[in-house]
Amino acid sequence: MTGQPTRPRVCFIVESGTDVRLVEGLAARVTLQVLARDIPGGRAVSQPTDCPVSIASSGRLAFAWAAFTTIRRSSADAVLVQGHGIAALAANLAARTKRVPCWMLICSPAAEYYEARRIAGQSFSSATLGAIRLLGRINGYAGQGYVVLSRYLRDVVRQYDARHAIHIIPVYGVDLAHFSPADRAQARAIRGLPADGAVVFNSSRVAPEKDVLTLIEAFKVLLAERRDVYLLNRSGGFREFLACAERAGLGSRVIASDAEDPRRELPFDYASADVCVQASRAEGLGFSVLEALACGTPVVATAVGGLVETVKDGVTGWTVPPGNAAALASALRDVLDHPEEAHRRADAGRKLVHSQYESTAAFDALAALLRASPSVRARSPDPEQPDPGRPDPGRSSPGAAIEQGHYYRKQLGCDSSVIAWSHRSRFEVGLGLIGAAPRKLLDYGCGDGTFLAMAAGRIGTGCGADIDTGQTEDARRRLAGFTNLQFCTIPDLSAPVHSSAYDVVTCMETLEHCVEDVVQIVLRDLARLVAPDGRVIISVPIETGPTFLLKLLVRKAAAWRGLSDYRHYEPYSAASAWRMIVAGRRGPIPRPVHGAPPSHSHYGFNWKALREQVREHLVIESTRFSPLGFSRGLASSQAWFVCRPMRSR
Repeated sequence: MTGQPTRPRVCFIVESGTDVRLVEGLAARVTLQVLARDIPGGRAVSQPTDCPVSIASSGRLAFAWAAFTTIRRSSADAVLVQGHGIAALAANLAARTKRVPCWMLICSPAAEYYEARRIAGQSFSSATLGAIRLLGRINGYAGQGYVVLSRYLRDVVRQYDARHAIHIIPVYGVDLAHFSPADRAQARAIRGLPADGAVVFNSSRVAPEKDVLTLIEAFKVLLAERRDVYLLNRSGGFREFLACAERAGLGSRVIASDAEDPRRELPFDYASADVCVQASRAEGLGFSVLEALACGTPVVATAVGGLVETVKDGVTGWTVPPGNAAALASALRDVLDHPEEAHRRADAGRKLVHSQYESTAAFDALAALLRASPSVRARSPDPEQPDPGRPDPGRSSPGAAIEQGHYYRKQLGCDSSVIAWSHRSRFEVGLGLIGAAPRKLLDYGCGDGTFLAMAAGRIGTGCGADIDTGQTEDARRRLAGFTNLQFCTIPDLSAPVHSSAYDVVTCMETLEHCVEDVVQIVLRDLARLVAPDGRVIISVPIETGPTFLLKLLVRKAAAWRGLSDYRHYEPYSAASAWRMIVAGRRGPIPRPVHGAPPSHSHYGFNWKALREQVREHLVIESTRFSPLGFSRGLASSQAWFVCRPMRSR
């Protein structure tokens, strides 16, 4: 069997309406199930489509329940859910129970959009704003990862969640075969627009965050200068736009109608216009300006949010402060009075769109992310040629190869749901902390290679190193299908080729097992192996404080059930247990040494004492905790040290 990759089964949860291009583009690449909330007076999908869409209750709580039950009953390999609100929380929880990945699709900054109501003088509640932010944080704990449109939205998400993976994908992008320069006179004739005069185009609805009122005020300034100019608006809220224009005394110079189908008429509107305006107070990316630039139409935009990533003043367009009608009018005047400069900037913008926002590339990136689900890989036919993170022909699937490892069988696949959840959470945190697409990753103390295999699809190349020759040989054999991974022993890392060679070095659940002299050797190694501008990510178990008691109970329950080797866990005396509970920065009790080479179990380990040792070799930028990060280590099972090499300071 050769040829086409397996189509992932994706459940797409739409809480606040979505663009038809996203639905149809996904449906062309995945087996898509869409559940959308009914929007009274609006549209769940922007335009009619042949793709099946199930419409659920307009109430947000009722819709969240519908999302939860739909995912629970589905056979989806992955879930894509819009936003990080109540429906996203339901989707995240349902996906966890199904053990499938759930990606939150963030297209706009929800809190910033709501704050625009206060700036615009509309009804505003601090409690509602707090609830929006709280839901963002809760989803940060419950979620697994994000797809965002821009670097700006990545930074917004990082305010709520510092640990999960964030992928910047401009979802449906811009169809360059459809949005392209065209003859202006011909386009105006097709759209029935005035043959003479300048046209200022805007496709924003009337909403506080879009701030069309400032645009109307700026346009009023142009008319006061007796310019032959028209304001064109195509949006779902065009009637309200017309009413605002009438109140401003601009009715005869404003043309407005319903939002046009982006698959058909919309490109002619861009081609008809002398300039496209986006006057938003907040914006996730701004597809309108991208589509305008693709059509060779000059753009003026406010310097907010994701707009500043595409509209660069003096390069690809004009930027103005938000809410400043005088500045906006001045920029529009500059565009209309200097057509050659406007053309130069628009041409530079068109090249930017071609290089970074082409629709096929965007959809392929999104489909590849959804296809990375372990259940899809398990169903995948043998590919014609290997890709990074995908097995060679004839090899077992990645999911099966991972599940055959000793660590997976003992921890991730443990019959104790608490133990399995804790360890899965640790790997999710680790995957989030390695960041977006590091070129080279080293997993120091890789064990059976489980983490490195899970990270294979998001890194350039990876190296796993362990002191146990048997484990490295097993990992090399079992994970041979991952063409971008290699394995070696820790002594092999002394070769000069490894020094300062890795963008990210992880050392997870290793240092707690090392005797004192070896701890120092490992920390020196980590500092030597990481690149000057790289990161070292260390995780160790928390075996002190209230967590100690919780773990003691869970381990005793696991031992009673005869699970794994927990029945061999060393018991604590009452005095030793008390010292573990109240432990400070020093090792509270002597730690027994086992085997050859000598090593420790978790018994008596103090993460706070280790943190002081790490600081002797690396700069700790942050200390984090999982799986319950908000507990600050009081009820979490792992501590994380995110470090930089000292020489980078």
